[in-house]
Formats: sequence, structure tokens, C-alpha cells
Amino acid sequence: MIGYDFQIMVTDVTVSQYAEYLNSALAAGTISIGDFSVETGEEIWSEEGVGGYYPGDPFQGAHHEEEIKAGDHLHLPFTDGVRLIREGDTFASIPEYANHPMTMVTWFGANAYCKFYGGRLPLELEWEKAARGTEIVGEDGLAFPWGEEIHGNNANFYSSFDLFEKMFGKLGNTTPVGF
Repeated sequence: MIGYDFQIMVTDVTVSQYAEYLNSALAAGTISIGDFSVETGEEIWSEEGVGGYYPGDPFQGAHHEEEIKAGDHLHLPFTDGVRLIREGDTFASIPEYANHPMTMVTWFGANAYCKFYGGRLPLELEWEKAARGTEIVGEDGLAFPWGEEIHGNNANFYSSFDLFEKMFGKLGNTTPVGF
């Protein structure tokens, strides 16, 4: 249970907002374009994309599942599926996805975005409280603010057959922010 007040964004960061951040952060020198080492377990490889320095963190329970080493880390890989147009060191959203949630960003990329604008990522407990409202999940509470089951008229989720899917079909795996 969280015994303090906090603020969290009402909607996801859009592709156009993240493109604006990339342009501003590149100009400010807080991120760069290049090859970055990616490490998962025992596997290490190099990935081209946007990245930046992270000072590292020890294991801190609610903050991280393991120690994070200081160094340059990948924020956003340049792979298929990234809904951005890159021309040199300038980014823009693919027009039809401008108002969709930004996807394919690493934890480091999301963290850097928040820090750039003076915020931070929410703790898991904060995110869960914001997502479900004030009700407690579990034996003494409801699974969702409106009850125990999820329906297309309560939430926007893939294959919910909501109005967006009826109007446009399944345009990728996201719907416009705020829809």
C-alpha cells in the first residue's frame, strides 16, 4: 500500500512527443546516435540506435530487480517497427502514428525521457495504484476499478472490438493516445 500522494501522466508518451524529446536531447548532448552494447544475462551484442550514459544503481528492491552498471546504454534501437522517421540527426513521427503510444523504448530510454523533463519513472506499486484506482486488488478488493472482468467498453486493449477497431480495423498493435 502506498501512503503518499504522487502524480503520474494520464496518457502514454506519443511517438511525436518522443521524437521531439530525441531532437531536444540530441541538441543538448544528453544522448547520442551510435552502436551500444546490450547485455541480457550472459549474452552481449551491439545494437545501432540512440543511447546515453547512465550512472548506475545498486540493487534497491522496489527500484530495480538487479544492479545496473554505469555506462552507455541503448535507449531506442533502430529496428523495424520503430515508428519514427530519421533523417541524419533529426527525428519525426510517421504521420499516421504521431498520436500513438511510443513503443520499443528501453527502460533506459524511458528513464532518460522522464529525467529530461524533470520527472521520474513510477515505481511498480505507484503504476498499479494509478492503473486500478483506489481499490485494493486481491481477496479484499476488485481486479479492476469497475469490477472483476474486463470488457471493451471499460478499457482499450488489443482485440477488444472497441470503436477504434470497428472504424479502422487493427492498425498495428496500438490505438491513438486518449482514444
